[in-house]
Amino acid sequence: MTLSWDPGYLEDFPGIAYEMYRPKTGGWNYQEYWKQRQDRSRSQYLATEAQARSSGQPFTQSYVQYLMGYPFLRNWAQLSPAAKGTRMSQYSPNIRWAV
Repeated sequence: MTLSWDPGYLEDFPGIAYEMYRPKTGGWNYQEYWKQRQDRSRSQYLATEAQARSSGQPFTQSYVQYLMGYPFLRNWAQLSPAAKGTRMSQYSPNIRWAV
């Protein structure tokens, strides 16, 4: 018996598809950030689909295809240090003057 992989299967389970394509390397903050953004990426996909359909254009991109091209690293790079969970004080501690 031969089992074949059907990527269309993932369309019925967007949570599994997201877990497959989200970044799994990097620091703890990076991984936790993307674990919490599953709903946001799905909403962005649905908004893209709705915008295309409302303008009368056919929309053939699946959620899996959308995730394959999702700019995870670029979106992370655009975040502020506070949004990334980085404490800036660890890099520049307070200076105390003894007068």
